[in-house]
Amino acid sequence: MAEEAEGHVTVRWLLDAGELSIHQSVRQLRFVAASMHEAAMASVAGATAEAEYITDRIEETDRIRRLIERLYTRAMVLFDELDRLDATRPRLFAGYRTAYELDCVAREAAEIAQAVDRLGPAASTDLVEEIRGVGADAREAVEAATDAVTDGGSTTTVQDVLDGADATAESTRTLQETVATADPPDAVLLTRVLDGVRRTVRHAESVGEIALGRRVRP
Repeated sequence: MAEEAEGHVTVRWLLDAGELSIHQSVRQLRFVAASMHEAAMASVAGATAEAEYITDRIEETDRIRRLIERLYTRAMVLFDELDRLDATRPRLFAGYRTAYELDCVAREAAEIAQAVDRLGPAASTDLVEEIRGVGADAREAVEAATDAVTDGGSTTTVQDVLDGADATAESTRTLQETVATADPPDAVLLTRVLDGVRRTVRHAESVGEIALGRRVRP
C-alpha cells in the first residue's frame, strides 16, 4: 500500500503472520529503515523530508519487528510453525537478531531527523556532502550485511562487508575531528549527525557478525 504526501511517498505493507516468513519480514524492515536513514541524511542539507514523517515510521518498524519476534517465538515452541517457515532454528535466530539491529538503525534515523528539526539544516555545504557520503556508506553496509543474513553469501563476501564498515567508521572518526572545529550551530548539529552515523555503522557490523555466524551454523 502506498501513500503520497508532499515531498515523499510512503510504502506500507499489510503484514499477515500467516503468510510471511521471518526473512521476508527482515527484508521489508531493511527497506523501511534504509529509506528513513536516507531521508534523514538528506534533511541535514535542507531536503524536504520532514522529521515528523521519519519519526512516524518508527511505528512501522516497531510493527514489523514485533511480527518477526512473534514468528520466531512461535517457531521455537511449535514444530508445525517451524515446518511452515522451512528454516533451521539458527537461521531464524539470525533473522530475529538482525531485526533488532535494523530497528535500531531506524531509530538512529529518527534521532538525526529530530536534531535537524531542532537545530535547522547545516550551512556548511562541503561538510554536509562529506557527511552524507559516509551516511550513504553506512547505509549500504547495513543493506549488504542484511542481504548476507537473508540470502546467504560466502565468508569472503561477509568479510568484505565488515571491512567496508570498518573503513566507514574510520572516515566518520576523521570527519568528527573536522566538525569539532566548525562554527556553531553547525558543529552541534553535525556532531550529533555523525554520532548517529557512527552508531549505524556499529549496527551494520553487528549484522555482519550475525551473517558470519550463519556460515558456521546454517
